[in-house]
Parts: sequence; C-alpha cells; structure tokens
Amino acid sequence: MSPRSRAKCLGIVLGITSLCAVAADSGDATQKSATCELTSRALVKKASALRQSSHVPALSAAVVLRGKVVAKGTVGVRAEGGKPALDSDAWHIGSITKPITATLTARLAERGRLRFSSTLEELGPELLASGDRSYASVTVQDLLSHHSGVGTTPELQAIETFRGDMRPLPDQRRSFAKLLLSAAPLAAPGAKLEYANGNYIIMGALLERLTGDSWESLAEKEVFAPLGLKSAGFGRPAGGDPSKAPVGHEFTDGHSRPTQPGERADTPAVTGPAGAIHMTMEDLAMFGYRHAAGEFEADDYLSPGTYRLLHTDRGETAALGWFTQQWRGHRLLSHTGSNGYWYAMLAVQPEKRLAIAVASNVDSEGAEFAVHELVSALAHTTILGECFH
Repeated sequence: MSPRSRAKCLGIVLGITSLCAVAADSGDATQKSATCELTSRALVKKASALRQSSHVPALSAAVVLRGKVVAKGTVGVRAEGGKPALDSDAWHIGSITKPITATLTARLAERGRLRFSSTLEELGPELLASGDRSYASVTVQDLLSHHSGVGTTPELQAIETFRGDMRPLPDQRRSFAKLLLSAAPLAAPGAKLEYANGNYIIMGALLERLTGDSWESLAEKEVFAPLGLKSAGFGRPAGGDPSKAPVGHEFTDGHSRPTQPGERADTPAVTGPAGAIHMTMEDLAMFGYRHAAGEFEADDYLSPGTYRLLHTDRGETAALGWFTQQWRGHRLLSHTGSNGYWYAMLAVQPEKRLAIAVASNVDSEGAEFAVHELVSALAHTTILGECFH
C-alpha cells in the first residue's frame, strides 16, 4: 500500500485504512429518514458522482447479500482516453490477497498439514539457519496477524533485487524469507502488531515447502477453483493490455497516467502471497460472502469454527488476514489493497451475510476517498437501511 496522507476521515492504522468513512455519520452521505433497498442503478449513480468529483479513471463495485448479488456496477474507462471499463473486468486487489492466503492456509490446517500454533522452527528450520533465532517461536498465527516481529525495512531494501530474478518462484520466496529472517525482529513474537508484507512472503514460502506446490498453484486449487472465482489470476489483469482489461494508473501532477507494458507497474511476483491477485468485484464480493456466511452456515469448504478463528482479533484489530472493528453496533471485517497503481477494498459484515467490494484503477487520495465513500454509502444502505444520494 502506498504511504501518503489520506483524505479527511480516512483514518490510518499502520498502513491499513480503517472504515472511518463508514463510521462517520455524514448527513450528506445518507438520508436517515427513509429506509431503502439497494439497486444497481443507485450504485452506478453514486459511483459516477464520486468518479467525477475524485478524478479517477474508473470505479467498480459489487454487493453480495445472503449469497446473491444485489447490486453491481462499473463506471469510467480502462485507461484514460480508452475503452469503457466493464463489470466483467478484473481489477488488481493488492493486499486483499492476504485474506486469500490466510484462507488457503486454513484449508491446509483443517487437513492436518499444519496448525495455527505451528512454529517457524517446526515448518521451516532451514529458513532460520543463518537467521535470527528470535524468530524460531513465531507461529502461523503470528505471521497471519502481523505479530511476528518482521519489519518492512528489509523487504523494502531487497524487493527490487528480485524483479529480474528468473528462478522458480518458490526458490525466490525461500531466499526472500531467509533475508527477512536475518534482520533483528522489531518485537518479540506475538507481542506487537507490525504490518508487513514480509509476514505473508514467509507464510507463502512455508506453504510451498510443506506442499511442494507453488503458492500460485495452491491459490488456484484451494481458493479459486472450489469457490468458483473464475476471473481470478495473478499480476496485472490481461498482462496490462488496456484493450482487454483495466490498467493501473500513476497519479502525478494532478493527472492519472496509464502504466505501459514493460514498466514497473506491479510488485515483483515473489511478493505474490502478500498482494498479487486480480479478479472481478463480483468474485471478490463472493469470496467475502463465504467468510460472512461461513461462521453461521456449515459448508464443505471450511468449518464455522475455522472461519471464526480467522476472524478473531489477535491484538490491535488484526485478525488472520483481516482487520476488525465495531461500527454502529455491527462487527466489520475488512482489508484494503494497492500496488501503488490501483486501490481496492473488501468489507464484510458476518451477521448480515454481507460483502462489499470496490476498486479503482489508480491509487491517489481521490481514489482512496472515492472507494471509501462508496463503501460507506453501500454499508449504510445494506446494514442500516439508510438511503444515499
């Protein structure tokens, strides 16, 4: 996620944008005197207004309530000056990949391949061979909740060295994990929230060692296929071809410029478990819905107990792959995502069996504001029954 000061009311917690916009009781966002049902027409009208006022190329959104898509819509263009963006287009979701990595980890845990209490010493002792032994007791739960002590500095210092690496991705991740674990921890295992992509790169390396499969293959087999996420893939949608899908934009000097093929328009693939997936907003909302309903309705994917475990705050609002908060008496799970050229958000309300997914193909203050305002409006209508305009 790109570090910048957010627009007013977009509170930041360690690089994860909270649902401050949703929490605000904004009179200009909702009409409290009326009770409304959400429609795609209303969603598109709101998205169009936000796109115009926030100067973003496009916005796409989908809302799933009790297993049904109750509203969806897309406004704007795939690239500035190009073709219109479509509901069927995939969008880069950045760090919303983390709930997906946590979910596939849970699938393996239910089959007895590992435990959430399994340690680095148990699962990947060779990763610690030349590293700091303070990490030996770090657990899977610590990694998935950003409580391992791993910081962002080693990752930022090393990430570009992997951009041209031609080795198989599991080999790259193993090397990256060793590098991350060679730096002194910022805190004792389990003691403090330190949000870092490195936690998920290490988790990906452990999953690859455990199964012999790449993280990409595991995501396809354990998440995309069983949940029917047919649009899901890795990296830039359609390889960054604006004739086939939206492309990310660089926001400079008040303008959005489409990224070009061959540019450094995405993070290196080695970071995949932390933030490399793309999919449609409908598929993303359906993924969120499975988490919303899973706590209460038994399915053949994960047990209700495992869903609840993933959603439980492990300290400072961090669950396993999610962040948690209370809003107007309702429990919310959420995550935002960006690779610097896109911005997306997934919000889930389990008791309502509700999931809201929104994305833009630029990461700017305007895009972040627009995404959060749209999530806010959709949440007010679906959770509180309040109209928006």
